[in-house]
Amino acid sequence: MGLKESATTSMGDKLTIKQTQKWAKKLAIAQRANNKKRVKAIHAKIKNTRLDLIHKFTTKLVKDNSLIVVGDVKSRSFTTKKTKLAKSTYDAGWFELKRQLEYKCKHAGCQLEMVNESYTTQTCSCCHKISDSSLRVEQVCE
Repeated sequence: MGLKESATTSMGDKLTIKQTQKWAKKLAIAQRANNKKRVKAIHAKIKNTRLDLIHKFTTKLVKDNSLIVVGDVKSRSFTTKKTKLAKSTYDAGWFELKRQLEYKCKHAGCQLEMVNESYTTQTCSCCHKISDSSLRVEQVCE
């Protein structure tokens, strides 16, 4: 259970933060040994790895596109319960991803739009009608 990718573009590029999970075992060992210096160093390594991956992803995104549309996802709704989804949501760094996109788009002259994700899977892209039925039923616009 958890997130596979933190972000995916329409071109198929993916931001995968799996590299930070390789430090989880070493972190657990250091925490059990109560080695505070090592725990602090591992947390710093995880943070720096995440920031590096996000910087590289957002830089490529801003260079290749003139318009970037991002869903306005609130990570708090995923983290209310202590689950593996909550852990991977915190590890995904969505706030940092949006923050970097905002300042890089301003600097590069790229347009950034935040979209409310309510009903996005139920709204027809042609007629903008919100469907009440299941997603499994194929609908035809009139």
